[in-house]
Formats: sequence, structure tokens, C-alpha cells
Amino acid sequence: MPELRRSPGNPMHSVIAASDVLFNINVPHNCRDGGCSAKGRRAVRQERQDTNISVPVIEHADDCLYILNTHALHHAALVRKALPRYLTAPLPYITDREASHKQTATDLRKTHDARRRRDADARQARKAKTDAEKARTNPGEACASAVATTVGDSVPRTARTGHSCAAGEDLGVSAAADIVTMERNNTQGPGAAVVDAERVDAEMVDAEQLPRPI
Repeated sequence: MPELRRSPGNPMHSVIAASDVLFNINVPHNCRDGGCSAKGRRAVRQERQDTNISVPVIEHADDCLYILNTHALHHAALVRKALPRYLTAPLPYITDREASHKQTATDLRKTHDARRRRDADARQARKAKTDAEKARTNPGEACASAVATTVGDSVPRTARTGHSCAAGEDLGVSAAADIVTMERNNTQGPGAAVVDAERVDAEMVDAEQLPRPI
């Protein structure tokens, strides 16, 4: 923004006609270049009297440096019309726009990937904590679940359902019957380990009568 400087020495006052005034402008003090600080104190006035309460204020180091606020909403068009173009022309703060956008996108991807990994680790930690609490409160259920999971992962899907065409070749009829019995016991609960001998024999016969693949 353009800077206004007061002439040094004695202040000069000029008297002009009111018709020569075009518009008013906003000129705040240039505290950055002047080195102003917020070390001053000012008493708060109430009922036109000073109180014991004080608030911090800016202490201006000089009274010569000011800034012409070209970003003000009032009379913005008149300010741009009165000033030369080189004082109001916008200055780009990015020289290579495309490269800057690509760099920003790269940084965002890194941030999002790190956040996703952190969320995944947090989910795994919560799951491990939940499993540990379940194992501590109900050890029998946790053991049955672990056995079922291990058997289910190691046995093919067709053998787990009891309808394998090659049950005799892969696992054997007795293994298929044991798997069917284990699945039935898991559905009844960890404490109900009851084996129906007649139904197991019937299922073994059914497994033997299944056609074998050619």
C-alpha cells in the first residue's frame, strides 16, 4: 500500500474550500516501520472521569509515517482513480501458480496419509483392547472363538459346510463330521458341547454317498 510521509520540521496547515474536498481516506499509522510498541497504558473513563482501571495502548514512536489504506471499502474506486496505476496495481505473491498448487497438493497427500495411518493404528489398538477385555470377562467364549477361527481359516470352505465332493480325499469323512459337529456346538454355545451320535452317523453316510469328481 502507498505510504504517506509528513514533511519534517514545523507542521504546515493549509486552508482550502469545502468544494475542493473530493472524498475522505483512511490513513493508519505505519507502526511496523516506525517501531511502535504496546507498552503504553491508558486510564478507562467512566462518567467523564478517569478510573483506576487501565488498558494497554500502542505508543507511536513518530508522527510522520502513515499508510494509505487502499483496501478500504469506502471510496475505493475514487482512490484508485486519483492514484497512479503503479501504486494500486496488485502484486502477485506466487510466481509459479501451477508449481505452488502441485506442492500444496503433495503436502496435503502426505498429511492425509499420515492421518489415515494414525487412525488405522488407533482402530487396531481399540480392537486389541476390546478383545482383551472379552477374554478376561469370558475366557470360554474367547477360546471357542479362537478355535473356530483357526479351523475356519485352515479348512476349505466346501469342507466347512459339510458338502465337499472330495471330502474323503482331502480331509476324510471323519474330519468332515468333526467339523460339522464343532460348528453345531459353537452355535449352541461354549458350554453346550453335546454330540448327537445318530446325526453325526447320518451325516457321515451322506458324505460317503456324495458323487466324487471325475
